Amino acid sequence: MPAIHSKKMTIFSRILLLAFLFPALALSQTTGDAPSQPPVKKSRSQKNAPSVKVDAATVADGDSAPVLISTTGGRGAGNDHQKWPNFAALQKAADEQNPDALYELGQRYLEGTPDTPKNITRALLNMEDAARRGQRAAHFRLGKLYADGVETPRDYAKALAHYKAAALAGDPIAQHNLGAMISTGRGVKRDYAEGLAWFILAARKNSEAAESEKKLRDFLAKQPATIAAGEKRAAELDIELVRQSAPKPAAPKPDPLKVEVAPITPPPFQPMPIVPLGN
Repeated sequence: MPAIHSKKMTIFSRILLLAFLFPALALSQTTGDAPSQPPVKKSRSQKNAPSVKVDAATVADGDSAPVLISTTGGRGAGNDHQKWPNFAALQKAADEQNPDALYELGQRYLEGTPDTPKNITRALLNMEDAARRGQRAAHFRLGKLYADGVETPRDYAKALAHYKAAALAGDPIAQHNLGAMISTGRGVKRDYAEGLAWFILAARKNSEAAESEKKLRDFLAKQPATIAAGEKRAAELDIELVRQSAPKPAAPKPDPLKVEVAPITPPPFQPMPIVPLGN
């Protein structure tokens, strides 16, 4: 009997032990022993972006800075390819240094076509030639290429120069992108007044530029002198743009070359003396 009683006690003890341990095991599965969840990534707006301080105001470069608009842009009227009936005609016009043909040929080399397999070097050479001859769309396209740094190494100095040329030629998107680069210090020393001036000009023809102008004005709300300087600079740029768009006077034709022919005076006639023949 004692052995049977002892065996019953052992079984009972094990049941009690399991009853005690089971809640603890269940709890461990829902708390400390549960696999840890991966950390939730913060969005870009939640990160501590570098900031720029203007007296008492601070703006985060990462979220508040105006971005360059137009992912391609600079295709002119969009119908340049219709000016030439075929590739041979386009190539002939480009060989004759036609600015529009040079730009269009560069665009085709950039995109790649059956006649022009993609070739970034040739694309840039043709576009640079077009830009040197005053082709506005070529300036814009080069500005975007150098600012993006995808097809060619990023070069903010070149991007700024090409954007400015297109902006002075009246391209509103180039004006916006120039303002964005200047106000954020890309390729040039940061200048809020100059950047605002270009936004003011661009906003007249582009809604995205109007939004960028508003954001910069809000940021500079405690800097009325900077806003006033930007508005004054915009008025100066208006005059410069009018001057740039004015037709250039034709070069005066040179006077026809006049050749003065000195009169030729023949020497006086000296008759030979007549000598009579001897007999």
